[in-house]
Amino acid sequence: GGRRILNEKDLQGALQRHTDVTVADFEKASFADQVSFYAMQDIVISSHGAQVTGVLFMPTCAGLLELFPQGYCLPQFFGSLALYSGLEYGYIYLSDGKSDHETKEAKRTLKGRIHARKLDL
Repeated sequence: GGRRILNEKDLQGALQRHTDVTVADFEKASFADQVSFYAMQDIVISSHGAQVTGVLFMPTCAGLLELFPQGYCLPQFFGSLALYSGLEYGYIYLSDGKSDHETKEAKRTLKGRIHARKLDL
């Protein structure tokens, strides 16, 4: 994957003070391993990307929190998948600006989408 959560260790540490945390990297994981992982999760926090399709295998009433980099925010893309799967859904757009204004280029052109989707979080 091209996208990283830059403060992943800090985020993990903050969450571990309240609950058990499992960090998953699906880069080389089999489909069966990914399904198994999602089936055992109550809450998933993930950057926007193809790995989020695994929410289909989460228990009903679980939740997804999706993270978007500045310049790219399409919560309806996987958000609708999560909601139709019976999950709670939320997202965080990582910018001080307005997502509608900042994401206009990414929504309009393929080049804009490719650039924005490679940004770290």
